[in-house]
Amino acid sequence: MIRLIRPTITHRPEAEDRSYDLMICALGYERRSRAAAERLRPGVVRGVAPAFDAQQVLSFEENKNWFASAGFETPTVTDADFHAWVTALVHSVGDDRSGALRLVVDISSFSRYRIACLVDVLRRHPLETPIVVDFIYSLAEYTAPTEEDSPNVHVGPVLDSFAGWSRDPDDRVSAIVGLGYETDRAVGAVEHVQASEVWVLSPLSPIAEYLTPLDEANRSLLDITADSHLLRYPVLDPLYTLSIVEGLAARSLLSGNAVVFPFGPKIFALVSLLSATVHPDLAVWRISPGVHAPPVERAPSEYWCELRAVWDPVTAIDWEAEAAAIASWY
Repeated sequence: MIRLIRPTITHRPEAEDRSYDLMICALGYERRSRAAAERLRPGVVRGVAPAFDAQQVLSFEENKNWFASAGFETPTVTDADFHAWVTALVHSVGDDRSGALRLVVDISSFSRYRIACLVDVLRRHPLETPIVVDFIYSLAEYTAPTEEDSPNVHVGPVLDSFAGWSRDPDDRVSAIVGLGYETDRAVGAVEHVQASEVWVLSPLSPIAEYLTPLDEANRSLLDITADSHLLRYPVLDPLYTLSIVEGLAARSLLSGNAVVFPFGPKIFALVSLLSATVHPDLAVWRISPGVHAPPVERAPSEYWCELRAVWDPVTAIDWEAEAAAIASWY
């Protein structure tokens, strides 16, 4: 039996106070790594900012000093150890609790791989009480896209547990593609999976400078995408974006396999992963140069958004039984 918890996803009530048992941030080289922590630290009991073990450049030392001065723990954690590390962290704050565990997670500077690990740990948690998580995303100020092209070192599911379920290798594949700065990487992803249907989701940012270079980087894909399959999603409204991705996933999975490529803002990656917790046969992939990507300084803008997910053990299901039930529908 594979026991996984299907989350309830909603907005955080505006009148609710900002008090948390634990805050998790990424300690990286972007200035925005600490933006949410600077704003929310007074209401946090315990703060942890795991450091990347590579590319400790640009604002890394400044961020580390700030986190340390604010009382955050700053362990260096490798990607290979990150899933197990998060599992142990959640257990350390959640054991022997009588009420819900309240977390806030700033995903702004985490990699897509690490965001996937966080979501996977939360949906597998063995605690007897709910975990309430407010995910925070800080939009960066505009920076021009880098002209340096780095080779991909990973092409495939973001984690094995987000590989989806292929009912039949001959089934058609639908691709749901979030657009980002990466030149022609989105169209390459579509070609790689030989998608028979492509839905393109382009971010609508309150920072207008992003729009033109975004379209230029994805011109080859946009030129072959029908207007009916090009959708704009508001970066600052992740719950609405989730409804778009879930709807496309449900539609696509009726007639074959579906895969999401979450290029672009990290909030779209989170939304894609949360969609896969609802649709276990939905695959979420990443195409990434890893540490070969050139580090780019990103300062926080005035804009940020959030999304709440509640992992209550009473909503846990047997994923294997669900898979068998889903397979019987087709």
